[in-house]
Amino acid sequence: MRILAIRGENLASLYGKFELRLDRAPIAGAGIFSIAGPTGSGKSTLLDALCLALYGKTPRLRDRAAGKRVMVGWSEEGETLDMNDVRALVSRGTAGATAEVEYQGMDGRRYLARWRVRRARDRVEGAFQAQSMTVEDLDTGEVLAEKITQAVARNEAAIGFTFDELKRAVVLPQFEFTNFLRADADVRAAILERVTGTAVYGRLSQAAHQRLGRELAAREALEAELGGVKVLDAE
Repeated sequence: MRILAIRGENLASLYGKFELRLDRAPIAGAGIFSIAGPTGSGKSTLLDALCLALYGKTPRLRDRAAGKRVMVGWSEEGETLDMNDVRALVSRGTAGATAEVEYQGMDGRRYLARWRVRRARDRVEGAFQAQSMTVEDLDTGEVLAEKITQAVARNEAAIGFTFDELKRAVVLPQFEFTNFLRADADVRAAILERVTGTAVYGRLSQAAHQRLGRELAAREALEAELGGVKVLDAE
């Protein structure tokens, strides 16, 4: 999987439209680059946009049980939201927010994943509506998914990562690197194989083990056959 571009509008501290192209100079040829800036400049918001467009959720907002929710809001808006509701990421005083990601999937095709939240009648004073997601095949222009569950499933299949796997190995939230280190060995191994592209060696190892089993069984059959042959003595 390769991220080609991250775009959005009115997301957290990034007011208005923004775009980060990863498939063009100067980033495309940089190899390694950093996202730097003062607190509140929107560094984490770029990663929010990436995760929202692909999964409809982001690592910095945690899932909570209904009884543990913390509601926040402003009286003039006439509503409150759980502090971990993705709609709380809509920039203050705007009528909605979007996040888009262009990426190349494991199948080599290019996709556009979109996420959107808007207020009723697209007015700042309108009530928040449910989030929406779509996935489009950029090579054909075909819309592949228009429902959240379908869009997430499409993106997971094309990317090769679930949200939890991406969160642990690709988009590590601040101070949560230990989550990856403390994961079960099998989980870490599976994630690292996907990240480094070394899954092929796991398949080779399995094939070699299976081949060994077949060869040992064949040898045992030959030895049993030889054991049934009575050799005449010299006389």
